[in-house]
Amino acid sequence: MVTKDTNDIDLPFNLNYAGLTDIGSVRDNNEDCWSADPEFGCYIVSDGMGGALAGEVASDIVAHQLPDILKKYIPLELDEISNEAVCNDLFKGLTEVNDIVCKRSAEDPECQGMGATLVMLMIRGPQVMVVHAGDSRAYLLRDNQISCLTNDHNMLQVLLDEGSVTPEEAIGHPAGCELLCDVGMPEGMYADVIYYDMVHGDKILLCSDGLNGMVRDEEIEHIMNKNNTPEVICQELIQAAIHGGGQDNVTALVIDCV
Repeated sequence: MVTKDTNDIDLPFNLNYAGLTDIGSVRDNNEDCWSADPEFGCYIVSDGMGGALAGEVASDIVAHQLPDILKKYIPLELDEISNEAVCNDLFKGLTEVNDIVCKRSAEDPECQGMGATLVMLMIRGPQVMVVHAGDSRAYLLRDNQISCLTNDHNMLQVLLDEGSVTPEEAIGHPAGCELLCDVGMPEGMYADVIYYDMVHGDKILLCSDGLNGMVRDEEIEHIMNKNNTPEVICQELIQAAIHGGGQDNVTALVIDCV
């Protein structure tokens, strides 16, 4: 499903977005989920994990319940979000959604051990908060160059940081499946939070690892640099992932600052 809208928050520019998810070429069900709440300025991609349909349950909780939870802590009219008070309120919301996933996992045998990644944008004016737990990613395209704003929370990233694995060896490496953080951790989750100021012409991509695991960053950059709508960009990114093997569910959410 693809959706396009314009953020209703008072901005010096317009935001158009589109999201698309696909089961891929191998999996039997789609455990990815995405959501967009342009009125609240919140955009989420979540990749679920767990037995049977548990991954679908976890990612749906993250994508669709977290925005409403955050509304209790972070007012719509709040202009300044890059401060310690807002960060503390953010983690109150994250703790609440983590508890919901843990409770469902404990009470429902079919959902035992489930969890989900989180990559989220919250936008207020030009300020952008990026919240990240797991191995779903946020990319920023600015001045025709792409940069990954997030570092994967998995063992593969640890090996890369140590220099034990080269970027070439990282492709398809089994340590990429060993997550160190997700929503649904019984001992409590953590998340990275970064901030930047959006400028006219920025394009932001939130995606599950089914995209960046199949498509190199250079190809993602090439597709995002085309003068296309967010809908077409999402479609081309998904097709590139499927053409690359489609070994996982794949989700892309693109926000275009116009």
